[in-house]
Amino acid sequence: EVWAAASTRADWSTPDLAAVCDTLGVAYWPPMEISPGYAWGVCATLRWLTGDDEQPPLGLPIRTETGELAGEVLIYTRLLSAHQGQACDPAKLRARARRLAAESRALAELVLDRSASGPDRPANPAAAGLRSGGWSSI
Repeated sequence: EVWAAASTRADWSTPDLAAVCDTLGVAYWPPMEISPGYAWGVCATLRWLTGDDEQPPLGLPIRTETGELAGEVLIYTRLLSAHQGQACDPAKLRARARRLAAESRALAELVLDRSASGPDRPANPAAAGLRSGGWSSI
């Protein structure tokens, strides 16, 4: 599937899909025509899901252990604990927590919106200024 998505872009190197299918003993189905941006999203997502890439294809909402969106106070607490024993500016950490919480909420809303609309509407969270990367962004 990764190779099929990549094969839709002329600038991406992929093996001969028909030959790969023949080697694996499975039927070859030509890749669907999809936009280059959507193809990139499929590739990036599958590579992340299979562990071939550690970077998620887009920012992830920051969530608690129970799956709820983390709020500003919890994010601020985590930021403070990450700086334990180091000099830090609490006002800057509070501002960062506020920004991360807002980005996290926006990302969660984007995911809900896109899941309801399907692949025909390209999502570009970076263009919207959304960069949150889950707890790894803290």
